[in-house]
Amino acid sequence: MIDTTHRDDFVNVNIDIVFAKMPCDVLSLDVQDIMGTHKTDVMGDLKKHRIDKTGKVLSTESALEKSEWIASVRDRVKKELEEE
Repeated sequence: MIDTTHRDDFVNVNIDIVFAKMPCDVLSLDVQDIMGTHKTDVMGDLKKHRIDKTGKVLSTESALEKSEWIASVRDRVKKELEEE
């Protein structure tokens, strides 16, 4: 589907995909618009659910929570290196 009537607007897309035997850490979402603008590792309201073989949710990870955690680790390491 291509909608060129509102080029500056965003389209909300809901997806539900199951990747059997694929670790959440290696999955990311990339998008590309009609003008060819490519964004990698899109965060948004993306949630990854780790499931067992029966489909039972074992854990949930929000992309936002993960990026905030990565930023806190980066800041802590930066601070520790500056103190040396």
